[in-house]
Amino acid sequence: IMSVGIIGDATPGGWENDTDLTRDVNNTDLWTGRMDLKNGEAKFRADNKWDIDWGSGDFPKGVGEQGGANIPIVAGDYKITFNSLTGEYNFEAVVEYDKISLVGSCGPFLGWPGSDDSKDTYLNKDATNANHWTHPGVVLAQYDGTEAANGIKFRAEAAWAVNWGAADFPAGAGTQDGPNIQCNAGTYSIDFKSDTGEYGFAAPNATYDLLDNSTISIYPNPAVSDIYIDVKDQSLKGETQVTIYDAQGRILINTNVNTSNTVKIDGSQLQAGQYIIHMKNEKFLVGRSVIIIK
Repeated sequence: IMSVGIIGDATPGGWENDTDLTRDVNNTDLWTGRMDLKNGEAKFRADNKWDIDWGSGDFPKGVGEQGGANIPIVAGDYKITFNSLTGEYNFEAVVEYDKISLVGSCGPFLGWPGSDDSKDTYLNKDATNANHWTHPGVVLAQYDGTEAANGIKFRAEAAWAVNWGAADFPAGAGTQDGPNIQCNAGTYSIDFKSDTGEYGFAAPNATYDLLDNSTISIYPNPAVSDIYIDVKDQSLKGETQVTIYDAQGRILINTNVNTSNTVKIDGSQLQAGQYIIHMKNEKFLVGRSVIIIK
């Protein structure tokens, strides 16, 4: 199987066009995606053909069978997971939160919260996007790794039931109960997406959404070799530093480029896995993740 997608009158492509899912780099049978679905029906299928398709009458989760029934979809915004080996699937509704905060020993209060929210630094919810949160400027201390509890994390509703972390800094994608973010000392503006866990820290005078796809786009993603970066924001054009980190934070590629529209990065020496690309100039910094497959 080269690709798995979802098709049906509940999906963006209707019954004519598959909307492809993304293959997990660590489990080639696992496929994931995020999309707005309408009331209707859908099925999973392989390689944009009806030779192999999966369906079931269960929603929001179940086990699809070859040639099974259409899945009845209730309209909503969902994170979708599907296992092409077992047929198991899940449609997880994206949750909106009332409060998102930054906490940690390296945060503004230099300590983790106790039973109250006195050490939570609250972010501001975007009036037009309930999953987008920002802060104009927070002071962070240096992560030094001398203590297991060193670092920062994001959490929802001033509680630990839902929290996001990842070691990457200044940009990354936090996961539930993930590791503490290994931040550098300084004053930063914050962008955070509560639906995907993506975050970015930049200079307080940054004037755009760090996580907005209108800033840059990376393709293909997943990539096999060459990585192309389409620079859409004028603020990032000109002399720019491009750095690629692996999951352990090690610098694998570090180069200066003169960006105009599209930047080509030779990724042929990168092994299969997930990487973080940082682009920065004197004023702005943008972070994105990219997956390499072999």
